[in-house]
Amino acid sequence: MRQTKTLPAAVQDWADQHTGRIVAVRDASHDWHRSRIWALELADGARRYVKVSPSVTLFTHKTRAYRGVVPALGHDRAPQLLDSRADELALLLTAAPGTPVPGLGLSSAQWRAVHAQAGRLCTRLHEASEEWEGKPYNRGHPFTREVPRNFAAGARYANVIAPELTGGGEAS
Repeated sequence: MRQTKTLPAAVQDWADQHTGRIVAVRDASHDWHRSRIWALELADGARRYVKVSPSVTLFTHKTRAYRGVVPALGHDRAPQLLDSRADELALLLTAAPGTPVPGLGLSSAQWRAVHAQAGRLCTRLHEASEEWEGKPYNRGHPFTREVPRNFAAGARYANVIAPELTGGGEAS
């Protein structure tokens, strides 16, 4: 069992300035000690997420990913970066579209559809990272080599977006 993490007050104040009134905060961290993610429930019912990176390097990689590569997936395929705060290593994100795959009780055919969808997204990431890598200020950046590996490693946290598999929803 992991210990619940508290959203730092300075980060919550910053997020509140960009989202409107926050009515609830829930620790949504993954089950590893360096994961720091919080789900924010807003007064209007919307959900946003704050991710605090464990290091400047990871913050830099994630910020570049959300600004340069993730938009190539489309607004209906990935969380969107709303703002970032370098002094707190914090990212403010929309919710990821879809429903978390684990626990859905998918059939073999549905799992094949999930894997096919993940393959299509991975192809889009490759294409986007190649385009991003080609820009002079990004050339040779290690992030572009890490995207496919990190995407594949995160498959267990994947969200199903295909409407024929779920009734919609959102995930962190």
